[in-house]
Amino acid sequence: MIITSLDGETVERLVEPDHLQQISNALDELASVEPEPAKVVDLKFFCGFTLAEVASMQGVTERTVQRQRKRARLMLYQSLRER
Repeated sequence: MIITSLDGETVERLVEPDHLQQISNALDELASVEPEPAKVVDLKFFCGFTLAEVASMQGVTERTVQRQRKRARLMLYQSLRER
């Protein structure tokens, strides 16, 4: 597995800075009320781990991680729509 990161310049070209801040704020809000799904988002999308790897790290089944990811996506989508 190869883990890479985006440099700041690339990120700024792909996403407007205001949107990045909104995503960050929404993820922080999610973490304050639903820490497990927020951690799945962090490990999956920002660290690049697979769902199986996240499940192993969390000590849960992959299906549990899938449910947490789905919950996080719904909550983040709803939060971002309201902004």
